[in-house]
Amino acid sequence: MNQRASDAWGAMWSVVDWARKWQISETQAHNLRKHPKFPPDATVVIGARCVRFRAERLEEFAAILAMESKAIAYPERLTRGKQKAAAARRERDTAATWIAPAAPVTAQAAEAEATAT
Repeated sequence: MNQRASDAWGAMWSVVDWARKWQISETQAHNLRKHPKFPPDATVVIGARCVRFRAERLEEFAAILAMESKAIAYPERLTRGKQKAAAARRERDTAATWIAPAAPVTAQAAEAEATAT
């Protein structure tokens, strides 16, 4: 690619560059081209089997994808169930700590108990 074309189009990435920068596979990068919000002007065909992508457009696309994948709120009914389970575990654990441990049984203690009765 000549310098004039590079200046006119800005920074260009190959699919390999794109995949490495986004830490995805090349197949996933190609599949993202089919995404409905993929910018149509991001792809530049330079020649047969020579495709480059405008870095600026891909960065804008990344921002769009990031906004779409915001954390989804956890359903309230599941939250209540988790809270109940955690409370039951806490109650079980605290109840177990209040039980006095049994005294160790030794031969002398067993003999003393047998003679006392």
